[in-house]
Amino acid sequence: MAEIAINFMKCPAGHIDFGLIERIHAEAIGVEEGPIRLQVGYKGNTGFGYLHVQEKWERMRQLEGLGFKDAESYCSQVAKNYTRICAGKDGRLVLVWPNQEFDLTLVVERKEGDPAYWTIVTAIPKRVERSQVLQEVARTGGREPSPDIAKRPRFATLSLPKKF
Repeated sequence: MAEIAINFMKCPAGHIDFGLIERIHAEAIGVEEGPIRLQVGYKGNTGFGYLHVQEKWERMRQLEGLGFKDAESYCSQVAKNYTRICAGKDGRLVLVWPNQEFDLTLVVERKEGDPAYWTIVTAIPKRVERSQVLQEVARTGGREPSPDIAKRPRFATLSLPKKF
């Protein structure tokens, strides 16, 4: 069963990277950059990942009420659109996307490997009132973060915002 738990879910776009903690933001708060991924995980209060979120019918009903069809679509939107990085427990980070009168959040934890990545521990729409904000994340056109210059193709320009 452990082999299944560490497998990655695919985001709605069909790949395993749901988003990215970019170098510029990672360096500002003293963590490593890397892709944000959702593992299959385990159910239960000490669980993590997709099964941990999906098993909670109250949370899934709340996500559906906010317009998300499943845990993957929620995780994908928050991982692409978060505007704040807050401190979490035990070295975790909380990615926050204020939307629809809620703070849509992902709790992520660093996992080493080749490549290293940030795994989604849980996903919770809630109000983040007293969380310590570590970094504000500037978005271009209200969507994607501004690409790192080193990763931008030579003649690329920032595009207009994408529509849902």
